[in-house]
Amino acid sequence: MAAAADALTVQLQDKEHPAVCPKCLHVFANALCDARNEKLAVSLLKSHHRFFTACAQVASAPGASGDLSALRSTLDGNVAGCPNKARHVFASHALRDSVACAMDALCHCLYVSVAKGSNKKHKNILLSKSGMWPSTLDELIPTDVKAYARWACTLPRWHAVALLSRLLLVARRKVMEDLSCGPSRDRICATIVRAMGLWRTPDSQFPHEIRQYLSHDVPLGCPPPEDAALIITLVIGLFVVFEEGPDRLLDDFRSFSSGYERILHDAITAFVEDPTRPVDGNQKDLLLSVASMLCSRANFPVHPLVQELRKQPPKYGSLERDGLNLADTILVYLQQRRDDQTCSGPGCKNYTRQGDRGTCALSLCGKCKFLRYCSPECQKRDWTVGSHDVPHKVICSALCKFEKAGVSPRSASMDDFSNVYFDKTTLTTEEFTLLAQWALMDERLPREFKIGALKLFMRESGNAVLRAIAKPGKFLCPV
Repeated sequence: MAAAADALTVQLQDKEHPAVCPKCLHVFANALCDARNEKLAVSLLKSHHRFFTACAQVASAPGASGDLSALRSTLDGNVAGCPNKARHVFASHALRDSVACAMDALCHCLYVSVAKGSNKKHKNILLSKSGMWPSTLDELIPTDVKAYARWACTLPRWHAVALLSRLLLVARRKVMEDLSCGPSRDRICATIVRAMGLWRTPDSQFPHEIRQYLSHDVPLGCPPPEDAALIITLVIGLFVVFEEGPDRLLDDFRSFSSGYERILHDAITAFVEDPTRPVDGNQKDLLLSVASMLCSRANFPVHPLVQELRKQPPKYGSLERDGLNLADTILVYLQQRRDDQTCSGPGCKNYTRQGDRGTCALSLCGKCKFLRYCSPECQKRDWTVGSHDVPHKVICSALCKFEKAGVSPRSASMDDFSNVYFDKTTLTTEEFTLLAQWALMDERLPREFKIGALKLFMRESGNAVLRAIAKPGKFLCPV
């Protein structure tokens, strides 16, 4: 496989007109992903960085909507002139189009790169502790994720969807920038709807802005049964990542689904009513929670299954619940921050730090062990200045006091956290005030969520502390 990877690396150097045969590349990708070749795949990830970098560059080259006719002509010629046609029988019959075959193979190889190896968990994926590719985010995403979203929508295989889901875990904020606008959002919404409808949803059911992206890229056929089942599983996994993944904002899915509430709501409720694959109780509740949010936002009639879900006591703080108290809101914010994968230094977005032995994990604050930093400079700037004029030295002191009181901000119940927060003998006035300001100024919490907390707190505690928390000109959501 090493010799094949060397040859493919050379053939992939021209990202506009690669000299590779799509069928042979697909056969190689299948072998790379085979569980029996796990050790070989890990070895290639250490020794053949140029191959995987070339895969990412060629897969990203067409962009969000670049014309594929020249690329298709090149790849068709490569297939016609390939001396290894006997091996083409092992390529997928679902990928007769040369562009589809090549891009699926590239996505397959890239998925292997972020899924194989014992140190390839999402928190460590860019650390390259054993010299495995990728060592930087730019290697994995050379331009943006719009091309990957394009392949996730137009390829009748599971690899591109799996890659996109994994990228959300690796670099959520960067990926969400692209998924929250067209055409990437249009394509992923279409993929969700089609997968849940077992690929029987006619194009006429989609809004015009989605329809134009459904079939012009590559001829899209119905996925093979095993791929269709995997894609549905991955689509449900996307909802889980939206709701629970690292570096999340509470309204990530609300931003992603804006304008597509009806078609997503109907697809989800139809799937839960008559699942095309088995779903467990947690998955069902998750899907119905998403449908409930879509229903509330767009003021749809409430589906009977959603009505049943709403009768159950909420497990977590809900955006639809008016007025979580201030402590609850801060705890929700802390639970958002505990999975941060980016540096907490003001204005810094680094995912890794440079150590004596190369790329390393972000370092935790030595006292509170809550926030992470890429350099001593970032940590010092956050300690003394902080974001929104909230220095970490105050936040750190407050978090340590919660731990000392036996209430960990990572796993505390809302009642326990609230009792400590409002206990005047625990926090100083500065800690009480700045901890709230830190949470309420951050974009991780939606505007209405923060306003509800402030209104309730104002009713219960008077205006004095509220004015201290919401300093004029700083809190941008007036109540």
